[in-house]
Amino acid sequence: MNKTRAVFIVAISIVASACIVVPAHAAPSDIETCDRLAAHPDDPDKPANIKGSFDIAEPDIPAAMKACKAAAEAHDAPRRIWFELGRAYEFNRQPAEAVSAYRKAVEAGSTTAMVGLGALYANGNGVKADLGEARKLFERAAAGGDSLGMTNLGAMYGAGIGVPVNFAKARIWFAKAVAANSADAM
Repeated sequence: MNKTRAVFIVAISIVASACIVVPAHAAPSDIETCDRLAAHPDDPDKPANIKGSFDIAEPDIPAAMKACKAAAEAHDAPRRIWFELGRAYEFNRQPAEAVSAYRKAVEAGSTTAMVGLGALYANGNGVKADLGEARKLFERAAAGGDSLGMTNLGAMYGAGIGVPVNFAKARIWFAKAVAANSADAM
């Protein structure tokens, strides 16, 4: 390769990298819209003024996708945004993308995302079914105080899903979930 061509390639690389725009901060409006449309009511990371919903209404899915994707593009996106993006992908019937978003939230420590990703592993949505991995994720969530993780562990042990039936362990996990104010465990 001649020297002129090498300099030209380096110059093109510098110009191309200068044109890439990475948002420095998540836009508040995208974060607010993502929270409003995709927050889960049991997510301890959601803002106090956001109620959350168990489902994302069908007409709201495109707006949730757009806002959550935009909010997640920022380097300072809160971990809940990755969880909410995962939910938006799930409700948009894109489980493989949901897995990816949940993993980012899990890496950041979101216990609610651990439960979401665990459910995908338990059901084989977007990933190969792996009840052992589902249980590990539920255990991590439960250790972090997540009542849904506790409830899911109680259900796994009570029904023998991926583990031998163990009513004593099921009872312990359901009792912990009840103590954490889980209506599902009562």
